[in-house]
Amino acid sequence: MRRLLLMTIIAGLAAMGACRKKKGPADVDTAKPDSSLLSQLNMSALVNTVEWKTDSAYSYKVVNSGGDTSIFNLMVIATQEKDNQRSTINISITDFKGKGTYKIDPPINTATYYSGNIRHYASTGNFVVVTDTGSLYKGTFNFVADTVSVIDGKFSIAKP
Repeated sequence: MRRLLLMTIIAGLAAMGACRKKKGPADVDTAKPDSSLLSQLNMSALVNTVEWKTDSAYSYKVVNSGGDTSIFNLMVIATQEKDNQRSTINISITDFKGKGTYKIDPPINTATYYSGNIRHYASTGNFVVVTDTGSLYKGTFNFVADTVSVIDGKFSIAKP
């Protein structure tokens, strides 16, 4: 009986050790700074008919956790500081494949507009990659988030 109990404890500890997550940061690639591209990175839109523009937009490649490294998500974050107010547009595209049209359709593909600490989740919209230059993605976007309408969006982001 003691032997059975000891074997059960050892098997349980081995199973717990096998399920442990890998230590370290998440498997994410970010667009590396490239001074030759800096002047080309931007994002703009009309937010409730008011011009929204930033001179920097950051892109991240998030590898799927299922172990299939050919599938990844694209995350784009751009922040504007204007009149001591901060606003951010955050777009996340699941199973990103490059050029094409991606429908904003939560929870698969999402867009969020932050005005200060107030978060507005998009319910509909589009993210369209028109050009892949090899080092940049360029395209358009639009979405509706609660009472916020983001239209005529344009982006030029570094490929992560």
